[in-house]
Amino acid sequence: MFHQILDFIVNFGTEFLAFIVLAAIVAGFSLYFGRNRLMPLIAGLYAAIPLYMAFPFGTTYLSDPWIAVALYLFLAFLGCIAFSGLSNFMAGASRSLLRTGVLSILVAGMLIAIGIHLLPLEKIYAFNAPTRALFVSPVAYFLWLVAPIAGIFFLER
Repeated sequence: MFHQILDFIVNFGTEFLAFIVLAAIVAGFSLYFGRNRLMPLIAGLYAAIPLYMAFPFGTTYLSDPWIAVALYLFLAFLGCIAFSGLSNFMAGASRSLLRTGVLSILVAGMLIAIGIHLLPLEKIYAFNAPTRALFVSPVAYFLWLVAPIAGIFFLER
């Protein structure tokens, strides 16, 4: 019985490694900078989508996948700085590690969905079949984009 549980955990960890690592990075960001910094991060990630899509030099500079990902992350960073005043909006609500964990998972899912659908991330990292099945469809892309908003709505009230 113990070996079956251990095998399940190991298989789950290897199949969703990118998702788990990204969720841990977002949770670490939240715990290091303060849990109220998730709101500007989420707003910056949303703001970076249309800015990245409207980037006028896409055919010239974005042929390299590393540069494309770096541009999106730079735009998200600028958005995070621009929306840093939103952290005051969340400052009054009490936080818990469970809320931070759930929002970190939702943000990580949104980032992977953006990476698969908008960025050339699959040229850098080959996702496993279970991860692709969770993120690759257009419906899944929409749901992962909506997930952080729904998480904020239900968890930050």
